[in-house]
Amino acid sequence: MNANRARSALDLTGKLIERFGPRLAGSEASLGCADALLAKARGSADRANAEDFRVHPGAFLGFIRVLVVLYLVAAPALYFAPVLSAVLATAGIGILVFGFFLYREVLDPFFPGRTGRNVTAVLESAAVELALAVGVRLAELLDAGDLD
Repeated sequence: MNANRARSALDLTGKLIERFGPRLAGSEASLGCADALLAKARGSADRANAEDFRVHPGAFLGFIRVLVVLYLVAAPALYFAPVLSAVLATAGIGILVFGFFLYREVLDPFFPGRTGRNVTAVLESAAVELALAVGVRLAELLDAGDLD
């Protein structure tokens, strides 16, 4: 049964890729794919919804260009303006640490933004509820001494 579900998920993924092609975050293809996936999920899931978010696609690795420029200015400035060089180096380290390691949106406001869309679906399991009910009833019987 799980193999059939996996095959079905892969087939759906293949159909979405064929229909929408490459889907960069925030592109029309990405939004259309999310809407198609939401429509499919609403037909089989207990709950399905979409959530829009703001994304700046160029910002993820865009900090590298900024760090290169800061280095190219800070390195020669070390000889005639060491304080300026220290400020630029500190700014570069701050951008690297906060933007790359801590995933803060330090430079994101300086890059063009787009609207992305996440789709989530929830499948409730009746089997889990049944197992829980059986487990609770078994505990009640044990507490009452009926199974001793």
